[in-house]
Amino acid sequence: MAVSQHFIAWSCSAKRVLDPWFLYAWMQTQKPFFERMAVGSTIKTIGLPIFKRLTIDFPPLPEQRRIAAILRTWDEALEKVTALHAAKVRRLDGLAAWLIHDEQAERLHLRDFLSEVSTRNRGQQVERVLSVTNSAGFVLAEDQFAHRVASADLSNYKIVRRGQYAYNPSRINVGSIARLDAWEAGALSPMYVVFQVRDGLDSDFFQHWLRSAEARQRIALAAQGSVRETVSFGDLGSILIPVPTIERQQSISRALNAGREEIALIEAEIEALTRQKRGLMQKLLTGEWRVKLEAPVA
Repeated sequence: MAVSQHFIAWSCSAKRVLDPWFLYAWMQTQKPFFERMAVGSTIKTIGLPIFKRLTIDFPPLPEQRRIAAILRTWDEALEKVTALHAAKVRRLDGLAAWLIHDEQAERLHLRDFLSEVSTRNRGQQVERVLSVTNSAGFVLAEDQFAHRVASADLSNYKIVRRGQYAYNPSRINVGSIARLDAWEAGALSPMYVVFQVRDGLDSDFFQHWLRSAEARQRIALAAQGSVRETVSFGDLGSILIPVPTIERQQSISRALNAGREEIALIEAEIEALTRQKRGLMQKLLTGEWRVKLEAPVA
């Protein structure tokens, strides 16, 4: 079997005393150590000598196999739930594309439904500093940048309130645009564009459209006309969007919201299973918890 030069392949030569699956599970617990020891600028690597210096405490072989079997049960459960999550996401994306891309709906410019908001944080009435990511939407800036920005002068920052949208003009083409739902208000860097949706366009419908492949394509095309590939509020307003009746928009939103809620429940289950497995690994692989072996049959 051929292996890429970026991988290290080895076999467990101590199978009589060390179960390979137990070793594999133990190696997963060493990720923080590997991250500290990795070197390199573009690609972080770890040489074989690092692995050779590792020491491992392990119980008797039958107990190792029992521990490995328990952990594989959690792996199988995670694989099934993750596969279900992927299938639900694909189904929802297909449903959204079918419902939103309505050939019969009139296409209108976004400028007809969006209003820019440029309220400054005078007197620093808002201390919560936020940022917008393409994966999690609004997040605390201190979580993203590993330091607290709120100690700086925030008087020139823009205020974003619940239900309003914001994006970084130089990152909207990679999906960094979101609606604020988790907090009542937050302060954003002056570089951000903040806007709200006016009557005639359902905010949930617009949010689902933003997640669609059509929206990503149209935003990317709007960015290509700029030297730095930025999308101003005027550029965003020039994009055409299918706008069915408000009743139809709200009906579509209800259907897609239900799908999003179902996916959120599955994501919560994945997170819970991952936490449970991590806790089990900590207890079982360190010997804090010992497993009972089945008694041999006479």
